[in-house]
Amino acid sequence: MGFKMPGPSLYSNIKRSTSGYRANSDDRDKKELIVPSNKISMKENDGAPLERGPVLGTGLTTGNKKVMKPGETYTFKGDKEVLEFPLESKNIK
Repeated sequence: MGFKMPGPSLYSNIKRSTSGYRANSDDRDKKELIVPSNKISMKENDGAPLERGPVLGTGLTTGNKKVMKPGETYTFKGDKEVLEFPLESKNIK
């Protein structure tokens, strides 16, 4: 059984987003996002490769990092949330 520290998130100032960096997302121009899932799709809603990419993903429980490429899907085993940071710097706010 693991021990869970009570208190606020260490990442309370980072936007949580279920639509991530997809072209139709209101969050697509953010510098970094937290996706509340361990399954990450680097595809647009129509199935096309994500227009934005590559993106660095870091599992917030395990610390595992992956460079995620457009068109692929990724699973961060042992994590519930993934911190995402686009590796391309254009249009980031």
